[in-house]
Amino acid sequence: METKHGAISLPFDGVLLHKPRHVRARFRLLGAADFAAVRALQEAIAREVDEAIYTPSSAENIECVLRDGIGIGCFDGEALIAFLAARVPPHIEDDAYGRLLGWDEEDVGRSVEVDDVVVAPDYRGSGLQELLLRQLEAVSVDEGYWHILTTIAPENAPSLDNAYRLRYQPEKRATLFGGVTRLILHKAIGPAQRKRALLVIDYTYDFVAPDGKLSCGKAGQAIDGAIARLVDDAVAEGDEIFVLNDIHDECDALHPENRLFPPHNLAGTAGRDLYGATRVAVEDAMAACPNRVHLLDKTRYSAFAGTHLAQLLRERRVDDLLLCGVCTDICVLHTAVSAYNEGYRVSVPRQAVASFDPDGHAYALRHLENVIGASVYNLRSEDKGCQRF
Repeated sequence: METKHGAISLPFDGVLLHKPRHVRARFRLLGAADFAAVRALQEAIAREVDEAIYTPSSAENIECVLRDGIGIGCFDGEALIAFLAARVPPHIEDDAYGRLLGWDEEDVGRSVEVDDVVVAPDYRGSGLQELLLRQLEAVSVDEGYWHILTTIAPENAPSLDNAYRLRYQPEKRATLFGGVTRLILHKAIGPAQRKRALLVIDYTYDFVAPDGKLSCGKAGQAIDGAIARLVDDAVAEGDEIFVLNDIHDECDALHPENRLFPPHNLAGTAGRDLYGATRVAVEDAMAACPNRVHLLDKTRYSAFAGTHLAQLLRERRVDDLLLCGVCTDICVLHTAVSAYNEGYRVSVPRQAVASFDPDGHAYALRHLENVIGASVYNLRSEDKGCQRF
């Protein structure tokens, strides 16, 4: 496909889907000849989904994308099973999402807007929406764009999870598309790409092990694999990794936690060691990229209180923080609130935080999402249902 910058190419051609059956689906760029197939898939989805969740973009917008924008389709044989339609300047109208966010014209002019992402019902759960967004990002970077903007209904949890996993951040809740409410989400790409750090909070023997001094029990043990995967992903993606652990002195009678909890995470004891697979993952990370792994002691709930965490983050030009560990309603929550007050964007995977108190855990996740605007989302299972080729 020829554009003002040259020829567009996709970073990967196809995918082996395990749902609903073994299918070798193919990706390709869409053109005007695909208009009828795109409209038919839009209409099929619109018939089965409430308009509060999905409102198809107009025929005019689809024609514009297929003519002048970026359209990416996924095909099972000749059948279109998923597609993404994205508008690019100068074909973004006055209702550009960037203008709704108050951006200047330079940033609007460097933005790609996702107009529609649709997956046929039989193929949901295969990760196709996520793969289409990854394809768009690679194409957009190659084309010289700095921002991708999209809108998702607040009630559309699967699509929000996909976006949050890909590091999209919620910017604003707005009334669009004839009166329906949408979240406008943004991802900086290319030269504007934001840097992220993973914060592993208090995942120590005392807080997690069955015989730990202040264990949160099975709930804490259950998230070990998820945290280890996050550490591995951070290594692969070039993120900074901060391991932030409580340290206490049993003889410090003035420390407020000594009045609230029994002794735990005492200096010089094995109770401060990392737990389980997370310990192995962090050790591997330290061997692979020692300059990106930082071990910090903290004496209060918030990892920012009395530490040089903020200084280290600024020196490394980190913008976004991914939090995991225990306890959701204590140290994770207090660290997230401090991060919000420092101006950081916060993301929290549900499967990578835990607490001894189920009610406190649920409250903290609501607070994170609704009060500080954190991206609270579900991790995809290890079986992503597809393999690229």
